[in-house]
Amino acid sequence: MELNDTTDDHLIAMLGASSAILQKQVKITYTTGTGATLRSLVLTFAGHSMQAPELFQDRNGVMTYDLVLDGVYNPTLANWLKVETTSETATLA
Repeated sequence: MELNDTTDDHLIAMLGASSAILQKQVKITYTTGTGATLRSLVLTFAGHSMQAPELFQDRNGVMTYDLVLDGVYNPTLANWLKVETTSETATLA
């Protein structure tokens, strides 16, 4: 994950937590087209991290950190992973 003004609060919270387990939900959304050509994919992942993030410097000079999340059951998702797909295709060939 790129370290910037949006993500630095997450990193500070992780490094400052002495014994709390970091739990996060990650949602990745991809959408293309509109109307009859609309297609989308949404991946929602619930997990926790049992280890500190690893800080490293990218080749391009962008500060990033590596965070490992293990899947954990989430009652809202009724699982640890939810996959949603949408296709406005009118006719299947």
